Amino acid sequence: MSTSRFRPIQPHTSTTKAWAVGKAEEDILKDAATRKLSTACKECQRRRIKCSSGHPCFECTKRDFVCKFDESSDKRRKGYPSKMDEELNYYQRFLNDFFEAIRSSNDDDVHHIINAVRSGSSASAIQFEVNIILAGNNST
Repeated sequence: MSTSRFRPIQPHTSTTKAWAVGKAEEDILKDAATRKLSTACKECQRRRIKCSSGHPCFECTKRDFVCKFDESSDKRRKGYPSKMDEELNYYQRFLNDFFEAIRSSNDDDVHHIINAVRSGSSASAIQFEVNIILAGNNST
């Protein structure tokens, strides 16, 4: 009798039985089991540790932290390009309005816009001033 020093190989048993679950449900369970977030939660990013990507993740649960995921920080997600397109379109319209206000306004209005820019006003405050000037130019 030969005795092997290795243990016998056990057959693989699936956690979901194909015969007990419908095909569509099996696909959903498989997708849910293999799907992972591509970024770590904010706390794991801050601590520079491996994130289990659950909600809450294992590290946040263990340390009793609030587990938050910022999907906008992951530039590989589908929503990122559309968000960037929206932002780009906003700034393009803003710049077009800005140039139109400078071209079509009198010197006092142009100096008002320049003073708003030089004073360090936010983009939304400058846009507000430009819109007021453009509305005044369109009404005359």
